[in-house]
Amino acid sequence: MNESKKAAYIHGYGFEEKERLVQQAYYWKDSLILKNLDLDNDKTLLKIGCGVGAVLGILGQEYPGLNFVGIDVEPLQLQLADDYLKGLGLRNVNLHQGDINKLPWNDNHFDYVYGIWILEHIKDPILPLSEVYRVLKPGGKFILTETDLKTLLVYPEHPDFDYLKEGLWALLARNGNPYIARRMGEQLQEIGFKNVTNEPLGFNFWHQELQEFVDYVTKWLAPTIPQMVEQLSLEPIKLKSGLDYWQNLPNIPSSVGGIIIYRCLGRK
Repeated sequence: MNESKKAAYIHGYGFEEKERLVQQAYYWKDSLILKNLDLDNDKTLLKIGCGVGAVLGILGQEYPGLNFVGIDVEPLQLQLADDYLKGLGLRNVNLHQGDINKLPWNDNHFDYVYGIWILEHIKDPILPLSEVYRVLKPGGKFILTETDLKTLLVYPEHPDFDYLKEGLWALLARNGNPYIARRMGEQLQEIGFKNVTNEPLGFNFWHQELQEFVDYVTKWLAPTIPQMVEQLSLEPIKLKSGLDYWQNLPNIPSSVGGIIIYRCLGRK
């Protein structure tokens, strides 16, 4: 989930982030990452914003007959990805350092392009989406998944959690594009993709599943609070109170939490 400007990636880089991304990939493995993929063997798939290789690891183990290529702007991420993927025994992956706004391949090169949790970190997605269109072969498939962070909802509601969410939205809007998910279909069609769909996938959790969801979100949400304070001058006490409420949510009777994630498909 990277852009050409490193500052736009609010989660940072390094081993700790690598571990979080790997855990995140396994959390969404069946319900999202592998959902209805239907990929053919002996084809080549480009993963844009490959990061530490977490999603490539899932795809590579599920589709050993595919050839995989990953691109990311951050050298440290690629080093971690190389070690991680080799540790999984995957040898059919080639990693490249580069900018997704200017992909280093000729036209009509890939059978598939796969992106997940990347456009939310990019202010203007038209250029990278156009590059994806360019490097896809005629008839090639683009699989794109993004979260609509406006849809992170809980019951019961709490004003300090609302304050935290609004801070998160403002932080992401400052550094990227947190509402891109609901617009992906229209933008792909505008670029020229055909047979475009943009399916909202709703996830609603309670009891033990809610605890697991809260733990997952906390790992990426908590580290953003200092950035909200520094970049947006928000009140740290209210932000911390909102996070405390979120973390305690599974202990509240009849509590639920949920989010909507969009899966967008298009063909060249």
